[in-house]
This record gives sequence, structure tokens and C-alpha cells, in this order.
Amino acid sequence: MTAADEGRGMRHLGTVAGINSTVTLVLGDVLVARRWQGIDNAEDDWSGKGSDWERCFRALHGDHGSRQSAPVACDGGELLAFRIDSGGLVDVYRNGESLVLVEVAYTDLDDVRRDADFLGYVASPFSEAAAEAGLVVVDSGAIAILPSPLPGTGADAALTAATPLDGIQLPISEEGRAECGLALKLPAGQYRVRLDQSVEGAWGGACRAGIEPCPPGNG
Repeated sequence: MTAADEGRGMRHLGTVAGINSTVTLVLGDVLVARRWQGIDNAEDDWSGKGSDWERCFRALHGDHGSRQSAPVACDGGELLAFRIDSGGLVDVYRNGESLVLVEVAYTDLDDVRRDADFLGYVASPFSEAAAEAGLVVVDSGAIAILPSPLPGTGADAALTAATPLDGIQLPISEEGRAECGLALKLPAGQYRVRLDQSVEGAWGGACRAGIEPCPPGNG
């Protein structure tokens, strides 16, 4: 990331990784996400009494057929579950007042994050064909972005982060997990999540999602 990029308000904040080739994400206010248990409250059957991850899977692949996004209950609150594309690693950028989540499906570059054309794609406006994934309410002033199997324990640590540009990588102290999530400060308000179409460039291929403030009166 160049100084010019940061001067325009764009910065790489961290990564979210899943244990499979496809990352199903859940995101929402950190005070809700900290109660998400992922697969840690799993049972041995699919009786409907299983893990938070199971309910997430059912929300996206249940009776209504396969969907790219769906709300999922979380211990009295609600998170948004969605899939961006088919990669296994999501890079999270701050671009002005918005967050941009990017999955790079393939690239020949050793570090695509340093490629000017790729960073231009990250910062570019979303296409008119971008799909509306849902709305997320952030009341506390911080948001968590998790791979669905990972518990959100410790997500509220983002509330005491030194600056709004500090991302808290999750899990905070547990080692040996293949998954990782991210929690970070975000001004309180309502945000819409949009899923853009996949693209191909000289740097490779990617797909992205945007977390954007809802304009007043459009929530």
C-alpha cells in the first residue's frame, strides 16, 4: 500500500481465512458476534439443535435453496451470513467510510496487495450489477467479520483498539486454529452489504464485497 493510497483513505486492515476452499462469512456488531460459537457448540447430528455453524449453513442452503446471503440468529441478536466467491482467504480494506472485502481467486504475483492495478480495483466504485446482500446494524461502534466455523470470542476487544485503523485479529490468544477473523472499529449506524461480480485483470482474478454506510432515510 503506497502513501498515496493511505492518503486517499484506503488501507489494508487484515485477513479472514476459513478452513475450506470457500469462506462463508458472518458479520455484525461485535457485541452480538462475541456470542457466536461457530462449531464449538456442535452436536453429532443435524437435528436442528446443533452448532451456530449448522444454523448458518441451513440459512444459506436450506429449504429455500442455495442463497448467497441470509440473516442468521445469534443468541438473541442477528448476524449476516454470506459468501463472496470461491477463494479461501479474504483481505479486508478500509476505503474512506466503507470496508471492501476481497477474495483473490488466482494470481501470478508474489504479493498482489502491492500491485497498483489491483489496488485500483479495490478502490474502484462497485458496478451497478452488484447484488444487495443485506443490512447490518452496528450499535456499539465496532464490527466483526468471521469465518462461520470460528467463535467470535474476544471480538469486543475492537472497542478499545487504539485507533479506528487498528484491526483485532481473531482468535486473540488461541493457537492452532486454521481459521481467523477480524474485528475493527466502525462508526455506529446501519450498513448495507453488497456483493460485486467477479473480475479478471492483468494481476489475476478476484471478487469483492462492500460494507457501506446507508444514506440517511435509506435504511
